[in-house]
Amino acid sequence: MVAASAVAGVDPAPIGHNGGPPLEHRPPWGEHLGTFFAWRAAYRKQRAPVSRAAMEIRLRNAAALGLTYDEYAREIAERGRHLHAEDADRVAEIKAARGRPAAGSPREPSATSGALPGKDLRRRSGRPEPGGN
Repeated sequence: MVAASAVAGVDPAPIGHNGGPPLEHRPPWGEHLGTFFAWRAAYRKQRAPVSRAAMEIRLRNAAALGLTYDEYAREIAERGRHLHAEDADRVAEIKAARGRPAAGSPREPSATSGALPGKDLRRRSGRPEPGGN
């Protein structure tokens, strides 16, 4: 019987090789261990839950500016500052970006259908849908 590696056109492993993975494994932090853990700690700190009082203040401020809580909280996380009435230009930019999906984010559900575009969420069984003909 011929070895599978010889059939595939790959050189067979040398004598004494156990056929395991290569030893040149690269960990997720690459060659910069300190930077990896510093970024991970900063990410976790930024994503930490906020207190109820802080959330209520942000929600009130966001509503006063005509923004959603998520838009307001994202602005704090990205820019490191709270928006005020004097920041009308930045608020207008955020509102204008509502129609565009953010880079790398999944598309928002369609406002008219309530479902994701291109997704058919009807039942796939042979049974009729409730309330349907």
